[in-house]
Amino acid sequence: INKGKLILVEEREKLMKRYRHGRVTLDFSDVAEGRGLPEGLPADAVLDGPNRLISSFASAEELETILRVSRAYAEPVDVAVKQTSLEDIFVDLIASANSAEGSA
Repeated sequence: INKGKLILVEEREKLMKRYRHGRVTLDFSDVAEGRGLPEGLPADAVLDGPNRLISSFASAEELETILRVSRAYAEPVDVAVKQTSLEDIFVDLIASANSAEGSA
């Protein structure tokens, strides 16, 4: 989208693959302070405080890997998964285009 005009059309599946599938948030009960992220997580995985891990995933297999690796870190007490929608992708694309125009 460029100044309100559609300049490229992509298939839904390609968009979903390119912009990740969803986000998973894992809450842990007891994690030792100062413990870093476990290895094997996606590059965008972050700790939000000592007891919460947030990461995006692109496939069911990647989500399973995140859960498996996280269990080696600490046993989660709560897991929340949010699936990315086409609306989320569209809003992100518009926001990216607007910020690119603002910095140009």
